[in-house]
Amino acid sequence: MISIFRFIRTKNFALIFTPFFFTSALAIDSNGTSTYAGSQQLTATGFQYNSGTSTESSITTVTGIRDGTITGNYSITNDSYSGSTWGLLTSPSSNLSQSLVSIFPSGYTAPAASATASTTTTPQSNLTIGGNQVISLTPYGPAYGSASGVLSVVGSYKDTVNTYTSAGKTIYADQGFLYDAALGGQFTKLTIPVSVTLVNNTSNFVQNTLAHSHYGNQVVGNYDTTLANGNAFSYNTTTGIYTSLNKPGALSTTAYGVYGGVSGNVVAGGYANVVTSALNGTGTVAYIYNQQGTGAYVTYVAPIPTGAPTGTTTVATHFEGITGAGASKTYNLVADSVDSNGNVHAWVVHVAADGTSTWTEITAPASAPGAIVSANSIYQNQFIGVYTYNGIVYAYDPTVPGIYTPTTNSAPLTNNSNSATAYTLNNGDDFLNTSTITMTGTNSQGVTAVGNNEVTNAAAGIISVTGAGSAAIKITGSNNTILNYGTLNAASGAYAIQQTDASSGTTIINESTGVINGQVSITGDSTARFENQGYFGITSSGAGVTHTVTGVFAQTSSGTFGLRVSPTSADKLAITGTAKLGGTLYVTGASGTYSNTRYTLLSTTAGISGSFAGYSTNLSNATNLFYDANNVYLNIYQFTTANTQQSLVNTANALQGTFALQNSVLVNSFSYDCNEFGENGICISVGGRNTAIANTNGLNNSSALLIAAYRASNNVRVGAYFDQNLSSSNPGGTVQLGNSTPLMGAFVAIAQRTDGTGAEAKFTAAYGQKNATITRQVVNNTEPGSGSSTLFSSGVQLVAKYGFAMMDKIIIAPYLGMRYTANSMGGYTEGSSASVTAPLTYQALNTNATTVVGGLGASHQLTSKTTLFGSAGLEQDISTSNGTYSASGINGLTPFGFNSNPVYTRATASLGASYLLEKNQSVSIVGAYRQAAYQSLNSTTGMIYYTIGL
Repeated sequence: MISIFRFIRTKNFALIFTPFFFTSALAIDSNGTSTYAGSQQLTATGFQYNSGTSTESSITTVTGIRDGTITGNYSITNDSYSGSTWGLLTSPSSNLSQSLVSIFPSGYTAPAASATASTTTTPQSNLTIGGNQVISLTPYGPAYGSASGVLSVVGSYKDTVNTYTSAGKTIYADQGFLYDAALGGQFTKLTIPVSVTLVNNTSNFVQNTLAHSHYGNQVVGNYDTTLANGNAFSYNTTTGIYTSLNKPGALSTTAYGVYGGVSGNVVAGGYANVVTSALNGTGTVAYIYNQQGTGAYVTYVAPIPTGAPTGTTTVATHFEGITGAGASKTYNLVADSVDSNGNVHAWVVHVAADGTSTWTEITAPASAPGAIVSANSIYQNQFIGVYTYNGIVYAYDPTVPGIYTPTTNSAPLTNNSNSATAYTLNNGDDFLNTSTITMTGTNSQGVTAVGNNEVTNAAAGIISVTGAGSAAIKITGSNNTILNYGTLNAASGAYAIQQTDASSGTTIINESTGVINGQVSITGDSTARFENQGYFGITSSGAGVTHTVTGVFAQTSSGTFGLRVSPTSADKLAITGTAKLGGTLYVTGASGTYSNTRYTLLSTTAGISGSFAGYSTNLSNATNLFYDANNVYLNIYQFTTANTQQSLVNTANALQGTFALQNSVLVNSFSYDCNEFGENGICISVGGRNTAIANTNGLNNSSALLIAAYRASNNVRVGAYFDQNLSSSNPGGTVQLGNSTPLMGAFVAIAQRTDGTGAEAKFTAAYGQKNATITRQVVNNTEPGSGSSTLFSSGVQLVAKYGFAMMDKIIIAPYLGMRYTANSMGGYTEGSSASVTAPLTYQALNTNATTVVGGLGASHQLTSKTTLFGSAGLEQDISTSNGTYSASGINGLTPFGFNSNPVYTRATASLGASYLLEKNQSVSIVGAYRQAAYQSLNSTTGMIYYTIGL
């Protein structure tokens, strides 16, 4: 739980182990001055991780912090690997609700805080690294940015493969990692790549590697070997080289924090002494190691709090994390210590530029009196740690007043001079703007960052430059970070952010409230990171500006990237590196006449991942985006989006007639029957059908019919039918139907009597499909896009009726039933041609209805050979899905309801006559009317068929 306990877990060394890659020169050491400043009980609430169940983890820690990101971990109880932990990613005081696994490639799951015990040691997560199953994950140090942007995290993990044996027990080894979301979730395993032989020829292997912190291109951490726990290392993320940070002469060394110094990074941690008398008997001390020059270790021992028993001394001190204190050469650290009475103390330590330190003890919150507090990390004045109370380890993140003092602009500032700079920072200074800075002269800067500077423009901050060659923020030197919550404005010829050299480690985070309104030029090396969570673009007129970024540009889901176009030019973002895209692209078009044009809006040299989730523009012209491996293009067309939308509406109206036709044919087929049986109980009927849809300029089709039935008994008949299109007519030309596949159906009827009186129930099922070619209607100068799809029709119907013999040779038969029908058209894409440069892609169109049917049928035998029959009824839809007509390929096309005003209650009617040619042979003619579910559409059907009983 408390890192100091890991640190003092050392072995009794027979030899001092120094790895072969040790490159540090002999340190010139000094002892820092520690001044006790009292204790503070800070206001904050402890919290536990809850994985979404009612069980909260018994151990929840926070391990690292940078800007708005905190890393932590939680214990997994009942897990089969005993003592596994899992990483967390959160923001201050957000109750650690997000598992760190979410920043890894999608599809991974994290284990619950209370896992189910397994007798087969099944891991509780499906995350693998290097093909090996991960069973435990602990992040330590985050960098700037978000999980969907440029965030990087270091830490350690355990898997099921890498183990070693200690005291006869299998131990799962810690392995370090560096995760970089900016590089598409690149996972770098950090394990000291060395096996060394000591002077006694005993092989000495690396057993555990833990990465604790990173800054710029440096990762620091610890590793254990077969013979020696507590070795410190540094890893260069650019070169891939490991370097020892072991303090010469120390029994063991740990490196827990790294931050930027004036001439080199400074590392904080602790080491155990061989000779302790020089430090008043203290065996473990904290240090700050300055890597510049010969490399000096400044050691610190925690003071004894006021009120401690006489004779109390500090026996162990360890720095857990380090950050800048706002001014050059000043630092804020957190530390843990143990006194000679066994009491554990947590500290916030402020180190002044002269190396003197002020120590403030952090005590437990009022809600947990007497709890043991441990410090884990710090950022600016945000302390994070844990406390143990009633057997539960809680995460804890209070702020500490008075220890962070950046250079601050808190009042409006205006400078009209040329070549002026409002604020030039010293190396290591932080800057905070909460007001306005306005520079009107040429070649002027609002803020100049020279190295290891963190520049924060608060939400109320506005930095504006108007002169040519000026920059709201100018970057020189390495490891500068820009955090923009406010507004950066730059007029034409000036820069919102400008980097003028090829230094490394530039990080720009345009926060969700941030506005970067002006040209950006980042010309550092490939380690630069630019994350846009807010707005980035240029709002003034004058398309044709090229933004440049060397490194990685990432836009998150909340970000908006604004570019301008005109009939002759366009803004562009040119990236020497990679782009990670999300969020929204907004294109502002200048007035003018546009021809068919393609602009390159974004280019990279190393590839694009993702795409813009949203795209909008003020252009009336139709536009769309096109991506290839390295570029994003904007196509602008001569025709308009509005006219294209209208062409879709017109096409949908034409399709309504086609759907009405197909549904009418399907529903009419439910009445197909064959009831003229011969001595073999067989009935065959052949004929023809024509169905027309009113108010559609002549839409109709004609088919040949074949119906067959078999009388299984006097009361049961079964049958099947085929309705084969012979021709289709659609004078409008929008939809042309093929004739290759017939409508097919089957039925079964159970009748009380064979003369039509009494009860009868009939069940029918049918299925049909038709190939269709749809040609989009031209509205003004829109394109006549054309594509092919398949229309499907299917349905079932169950109807019961009862025939009453009312008068001589007259039968009246009321009926009632239920029907389900579905009509759909598959999705398709229009073909490209000289006349179709922007083919559209259509989503599948699906409609269905569940309908109650009822009415009255009648028949009258006029003569011995002639019979008249007919029906009238109503249909009532009780459940419908009327479909959505949706096309893509042009920005701004809006899906709309395919039948936005359906007719739910509809009338039907039929009238026919049959003539008995001779025994078991007849000819019939039928006419039917059916109101469609679409407004103003109805169908009329005419059929003639010959029936014979065999």
